[in-house]
Amino acid sequence: MAIPILNHMDFQKAAEIQNVLLHTTGSGDVTSPGTGQIIYDSGTIKVYNGSAWLSLASGGGTRTVQIDTSGNGSVDNTLESSENLVLKKGSGVTLAEAGGVVTISATGSQLTEEQVEDFVGGMVTGNTETGITVTYEDSDGTLDFVIGAGNIVHSMLADDAVDADNLASDAVVTASIVDANVTTAKIADSNVTTAKLASNAVTTAKITDANVTTAKIADDNVTYAKIQNVAANNVLLGNDDGAGSGIQELTKANVLALLSVEENADVTDTANVKSALNASFGGAGTLGDASDTFTIPGNLIVSGTQTVQNETIQVVENNTIQFEGATADAHEVKLTAADATADRTITLPNVTGHVALLAVAATETITSTPAELNLLDGITTLSGSNTGDEPDASATVKGIVELATGAEHVTGTDSARAATVSGIGKRNVHATIDVSDSNFTSNLYAEIDHSLGTEDVIVQLFDSSSKQQILAEVNRTDKAGSASTSKIKIVFAVAPANDIEVMISSTIGAGSGTVAYS
Repeated sequence: MAIPILNHMDFQKAAEIQNVLLHTTGSGDVTSPGTGQIIYDSGTIKVYNGSAWLSLASGGGTRTVQIDTSGNGSVDNTLESSENLVLKKGSGVTLAEAGGVVTISATGSQLTEEQVEDFVGGMVTGNTETGITVTYEDSDGTLDFVIGAGNIVHSMLADDAVDADNLASDAVVTASIVDANVTTAKIADSNVTTAKLASNAVTTAKITDANVTTAKIADDNVTYAKIQNVAANNVLLGNDDGAGSGIQELTKANVLALLSVEENADVTDTANVKSALNASFGGAGTLGDASDTFTIPGNLIVSGTQTVQNETIQVVENNTIQFEGATADAHEVKLTAADATADRTITLPNVTGHVALLAVAATETITSTPAELNLLDGITTLSGSNTGDEPDASATVKGIVELATGAEHVTGTDSARAATVSGIGKRNVHATIDVSDSNFTSNLYAEIDHSLGTEDVIVQLFDSSSKQQILAEVNRTDKAGSASTSKIKIVFAVAPANDIEVMISSTIGAGSGTVAYS
């Protein structure tokens, strides 16, 4: 993107423009060309005279002649300025010149469409190729291709070319099927149904031994009447003798022995109850219900984790005590301990009060005493906490410093006050030139009052729409041309297309540079 220059550049007839390239573009790509505009268009220098582009060429003002020898619209050759243009008569054409006008005419006559059709018709009519006869129809100018009857032989058909879609209904009759060619493989699955079997055709003699498996017996079809008789008060049990004898019949004595229970045993016997309670409950157990209250007269020792529910204080997990609070709701306070790396002792003081909390885990203890911490009581800001003996700040000493005002920032001379971010901004001024203003469009200049109190200012301009930096004439004067330390005058040769943003920065107080001339 080029930098717009919105005023003239006067080289005083002394300074040269060296190593400059003309704008390379097509004349048709230039929008609203200006009179005197120069471009470089595909090897030709062109200048716009206000109404058209003129080509500037060497060799006494001659113009380049480009030749299309192939007739496709592209340039194949170029006539050099040292060559003469000669028009040469070719085959089938004539040349004539009169008054500088060269006329090119064709010799002979052209063939009509009918003549071309007759030529082609005569070439194909009556010609036969592999059973195909071609006839020219002069009435409509078309060619008819006809395949003779019986001219399609087996060699003209590809393999599998004749499929079911190409056979007529009932085209394959019984006489066309060779004996023994209908095998079991030709019978579709499920085509022999029960309707195809004679009544009582499947008898017990037709059932092979061991072919009636459990899968062949419908559910609930083996009734108690089909099961071996069992004596009174006996039970059937799977045999565990390992001999594969299946099911065995057990008596009452057999069952008691299997369960290891004596006949008429008393399960409430103290020894039996203690023995039962000492045994595992299988991982979980419940004593009584919500209406029961249990009292343990002696000590209660819990070897595992203890969980007490429905209390204001609960041990809910390892190293954590939970406090319900005055309101029984979903919000509790949990007290836990850090994962200690050594034995630690924490003592609650003998005072009434509240425990202070730290935002992050402490890695050391607070060494200040309560009396020392109470020195901060009532202090909400650092204001008023100075002792009054702090020194004034300097470039080498830390101390008290006063901030500079906006005006002091602008003058840039006070060395005892500190600058602020907003104060530094006071040394910069921004203004917008409204290019639609009638006074501006008449005069093509703008006066900007920056009030920075110095002519040592840096001025930059940019387009408010495209954001491009632009160049114009900048004077450190007022609009009348008088030198000024508070105003600048910006002059344009033409009115810009968009408003112009102006940035003015003061360099007052800047260091002095050393100038050398040899």
